[in-house]
Amino acid sequence: MKTYSYSQLNAFKSCGEKYKIIYIDNKKNAKEGIEAFMGKRVHDTLEWIYKYSERVLFKDIEEFYDDNWAKNWHKEIYAVKDISSDEYYKTGKHCLANYYYKYGPEFNQNSYATEMMINFNLDEFSFRGIIDRLDCDSDGNWIIHDYKAGKRILSVPASKKDGQLALYQMAIMQEPSIKNIKSIELRWHFLQQGIERSVIHTEESLNKIKENLKGMVHNIIDSNEFEPKETMLCNWCHYWEDCSAKETTNPARQA
Repeated sequence: MKTYSYSQLNAFKSCGEKYKIIYIDNKKNAKEGIEAFMGKRVHDTLEWIYKYSERVLFKDIEEFYDDNWAKNWHKEIYAVKDISSDEYYKTGKHCLANYYYKYGPEFNQNSYATEMMINFNLDEFSFRGIIDRLDCDSDGNWIIHDYKAGKRILSVPASKKDGQLALYQMAIMQEPSIKNIKSIELRWHFLQQGIERSVIHTEESLNKIKENLKGMVHNIIDSNEFEPKETMLCNWCHYWEDCSAKETTNPARQA
């Protein structure tokens, strides 16, 4: 049985040919956007805080972030915007500062798991994913957290329709190791801006998203042609050279 992820569904929605290149042709590309690199370093640091530390000073966070940035830096990191890698590095540290001064230094949010791998079924379809952080209190109130280090912020209406965390909620609801569920909250942390969004779904709203997600899978299965979709996001695509719609060189530069 083929296993899907929310990233796959999103890739198909954004560009059919990109989906084909990655998930059907299985082409690998070592290139990485500087925004994605920065986001991973922020995620790594937040995972470290909850996995290994009970109380942490911000200087310790800075030290881990610095070491993690240097250790993972590689020559295939590219940038589209005319912004230096040092500025992205500072943005990542700003994200961590915003989070630290809201929740630190104890970070006692009843963390159950970080970077939690999930495998589950959505009726006849198999899915996998990674939850940034999962919290639970003694009464069975669960929170699924998602960290966002980019500039884009979900509006309140968009967060209510978002499929990714709703999909993860469906996974938690069928996870055999989780017995006591009183409530499940979805919470996005927009770290650059220090803003949060929170949603608690009804059975009706969750089922609506479930049917939408299943419809997206059916669209992939039924598709005979995987057409390119040219948008501004093409500049950030690492498969530019493989795209049938592109005849020029990708404008991204080495960071």
